[in-house]
Amino acid sequence: MYIDKELIAKTDEERKSFLQGLCWRYFKTTEANNKSLQEENSSAPMPQNSENPTLKNVLTSTSAFRRQFKIVGQIGHPNEKDKLSFTSLTRQIDSGLKQGYSEQEIVDGVIRAISAGMVLRSYVETFKEFSFERLRKILPNHYGVKNSTELYQSLASICQGPRETSQEFLMRALDLRQKILFSGTLDQGEGT
Repeated sequence: MYIDKELIAKTDEERKSFLQGLCWRYFKTTEANNKSLQEENSSAPMPQNSENPTLKNVLTSTSAFRRQFKIVGQIGHPNEKDKLSFTSLTRQIDSGLKQGYSEQEIVDGVIRAISAGMVLRSYVETFKEFSFERLRKILPNHYGVKNSTELYQSLASICQGPRETSQEFLMRALDLRQKILFSGTLDQGEGT
């Protein structure tokens, strides 16, 4: 409870330095205690029990210290203004995986980000156990994402619109190129 009270009024940077100091003090004292116990009982080395939670494990698993995975923005209908694009959503999901969130935490975060009243949300909430793999298959279908072959054909036949500036055309072509590269990584992920 003391730690919770200490962290509530602090900024993210202050929380980080407080927790680092706490970890440093904890591990320094436990290392000193372990050494003195081992010296006293040198014939039997101290067993390392993996079931005993360390402060580091407690800090990462306790909700007060570990934030819930959250998608920034809302998932709406494809091409709806002020809603997340497929690329942005996928990038946030990948970032969550890199930060160590479990697949189930990410699935729950994505479901919470789907706009209320959408058929997609109703559909995914009806599953008792909605897997990460299923989510990865449903999202491209929801957004109507083209596969890399279709995108490449679009790039091959792209032309500048009558009211489009050369910079806008160039950015649209580069965006299409990046979507092809991004789609290629998605296609590889499905094959594994």
